[in-house]
Amino acid sequence: MKWLLLLLVLPVSVFAKQCGKTMDTSLVGGGCVCPIGKDWRYGKCVSNGLPEFAIDDGKGSWRCIEGYVKKAARCEKYIVPMADSKVMKIAVLDCDSERNSSKNCKLPTQFQKYFSNKQKTQP
Repeated sequence: MKWLLLLLVLPVSVFAKQCGKTMDTSLVGGGCVCPIGKDWRYGKCVSNGLPEFAIDDGKGSWRCIEGYVKKAARCEKYIVPMADSKVMKIAVLDCDSERNSSKNCKLPTQFQKYFSNKQKTQP
């Protein structure tokens, strides 16, 4: 009889351990739910009304999840243009090479100028 009771309680306790810190675990039969005014998204409770791919930043605002950038009032997938990605690969290889043992490796000046000019010309 004790083992039957243990089998009934064990799944509930395992499921409750998967709940987030701010989640309500007082549901009948176990489980958890986000507090009022929050939705479950991207593995955590986030405020209602946030744009898609956004989470709370803990400072009363929101930020985009990894791989997305904030554009006006929404998050858009960040895509590195092909030319930029080739430039970055060259720069990273140069920084990782044995001849450069500096941990604070910076991009070569021509790359820095290229990216700073590009940022100035883009909206």
